[in-house]
Amino acid sequence: MEVDGKFNIADIFPVLKPLDPQNIRSQAKAAYDWFDKVTDGYSIESRSLRGLDLFLAGTETSSNTTEWAMTELLLNPDMFSKCLTKPKPKLNSVNIVPKNTQIMVNAWAIARDPRYWENPTMFKPERFLENELHYKGQHFEFIPFGSGRRMCPGIPLAHRVVSLMVASFVYHFDWKLPHAREEMDMNDIFGLTLLRATPLVATPIPVITNA
Repeated sequence: MEVDGKFNIADIFPVLKPLDPQNIRSQAKAAYDWFDKVTDGYSIESRSLRGLDLFLAGTETSSNTTEWAMTELLLNPDMFSKCLTKPKPKLNSVNIVPKNTQIMVNAWAIARDPRYWENPTMFKPERFLENELHYKGQHFEFIPFGSGRRMCPGIPLAHRVVSLMVASFVYHFDWKLPHAREEMDMNDIFGLTLLRATPLVATPIPVITNA
């Protein structure tokens, strides 16, 4: 996942692909050779292998999303408390894109566009309860899983896993940070998935409920 997510200048300038200036092709080959060795000796049909690829990709993105969600909740105790008490665009034109055109959609920028989002960089999960936006690719100001025929096939897995993990962490534990909230490192690492530069560290304190 780390190699696949590296910025590749050859994606912007295809003429550089034969040169592989960042040595990404050889790094990717080494990574896939390792994966082949790990699965060597197992009788895996191509259909099962594709499922394994999806599972591996889905588990990392789900764990990263959960880590970011817990980070924001721990930095915003009022939102953490609300989780314990609360339940659960229009196209005006059509652009013709030539065949074989490589399109890169900046979903990060779209999700932070102040024309569509009030205070876009603020952690405000209740904003999704106040409108009819959905994450399944029909509202183009919010496309975490992409849209159309090539949208992420792991939506059901991500929806269930992330929801279950975050809910379990919130309902069954109080959390204590080893430092002040103001000292939390919110930097990230560029890649195929948005990793935290510094892993989240917090101490869980079991919540004792009366039976």
